[in-house]
Amino acid sequence: MDFKQVDALASQEPPLPYLVIGGYAVVAHGYSRMTIDIDLLVRRKDKLTWHDRCLKMGLRCIGQSNAFAQYDGADKRLDLMFVEGEAFDKMNDKSIPQDFGEVHAMIVGLDHLIALKLHAVKNAPAHRTSKDFNDIEMLARHHALPITSDHYKELFLKYGTQQIYETLKRCLKYG
Repeated sequence: MDFKQVDALASQEPPLPYLVIGGYAVVAHGYSRMTIDIDLLVRRKDKLTWHDRCLKMGLRCIGQSNAFAQYDGADKRLDLMFVEGEAFDKMNDKSIPQDFGEVHAMIVGLDHLIALKLHAVKNAPAHRTSKDFNDIEMLARHHALPITSDHYKELFLKYGTQQIYETLKRCLKYG
């Protein structure tokens, strides 16, 4: 799976909007790390259409829930996160253009990416926690985010936990 294939899936009629999240979004926001899959945020109402298109492209569904679906491709995996239209629209309004080779796509804005990562740390299995927390820490360092500001404290408490917030502050030497 590559971005040309993603674009081919999304560009069929009717076109399906998507936002790049996960590792490729982390890299686009300035923290370079390896990623083995393409993660997209898509509207929940488009879930069945994405599923049908993925299967028609020859991808194999390897996991699905109300909020996520994973598809296995020849050399990369495609992970879809489903959100309600209103949440998608809010993130789309603050998204940023990014080129992935010849494909022009939109990535979630930095605060939305951090919120998604906080949600993952708060709710994901233990084996995923360190990677997502590390992404948050490295993005905060790269952008010199004012983590102790009211804005970021509220973001952390809304999508994460007090413990995650305090741990990050210690990692960044704020207390």
